[in-house]
Amino acid sequence: MSLFIGPIHHWLFNKIKIAEEIEKEILDFAQRKNLIASEVLEDAKQKFEPPTPDAPLESQIDHGNIHAWLQHRIVQVETRIAYFVTEILKSDSSVKKDIVGIYSQNATKIASSLSEVPSTPEKMVQSIHNYLLEGMPCDRAQRIVEESEDKVAWVYEPCLHKQYWDAVNGDVNHYYDFRKSWIQSFVYHLKPAWGYTLSSQGIHQIESEAK
Repeated sequence: MSLFIGPIHHWLFNKIKIAEEIEKEILDFAQRKNLIASEVLEDAKQKFEPPTPDAPLESQIDHGNIHAWLQHRIVQVETRIAYFVTEILKSDSSVKKDIVGIYSQNATKIASSLSEVPSTPEKMVQSIHNYLLEGMPCDRAQRIVEESEDKVAWVYEPCLHKQYWDAVNGDVNHYYDFRKSWIQSFVYHLKPAWGYTLSSQGIHQIESEAK
């Protein structure tokens, strides 16, 4: 990445902030339902840094090492979410559906804010990854496996999330379910007639006409 703050850095920072917003929604839900002990919150304070301040990127980023600062913020938010979800589900595994709903609502809110609706499946996939956090741009985590005028299929290889869930003795499959819900809601809200599917082999697909 560049030594100077540019559009790509603001683009990535926005995705980090969206992940932190989801994290906050999850924690607010858990605290309302008394699903997370004060000891867990205190433990998190010792293990992780807090979310980024509500301040412009320029005022908080390490200007001497922009790439490392952004990478570190990704690691922090991903690991915090994995930790909190793992602890919440230990308290009550049935609330996973509520966390799935939080991801879905976040996608719907973002889709509702867009002034331009993607016109092709390819542009829809691009739009999804303007908001869904999948590592650094240099990670190239999304790989297209099939593409035509009315259909795009892609996979996430390598998986950038498993390491964070493993670090807290969690199950990354929970995140896969959350991500599926997010994408499903995003696509449906923007193009209700389009079809989004996720195969058992982990292939995501969008078609311009629902089958």
